[in-house]
Amino acid sequence: MKANFDRIRKTTTDKFNRLGDRLEELLNKYDFDISQTDIDEISSQFNDVANMIIGLNCLYDDKTKDDMNDLSNLDVKRISISHFNDGE
Repeated sequence: MKANFDRIRKTTTDKFNRLGDRLEELLNKYDFDISQTDIDEISSQFNDVANMIIGLNCLYDDKTKDDMNDLSNLDVKRISISHFNDGE
């Protein structure tokens, strides 16, 4: 099976950014009974994966014609959670 690496990476980046937007919206908008520690852990883990996607997007191979290009210009979402309810 032949893979289209550029398309896979572009689709993954797009889906990840949509997930980030929705997660950030939900966690900033609604009061959940969740601790700041849990919020920080969610943000940290999400942003760690964002950094991994950035790394994958930077991989390229000049010998692979039209399918393993440098995609480091793709923006990858990182989240910032500002609102939480710690149950107090």
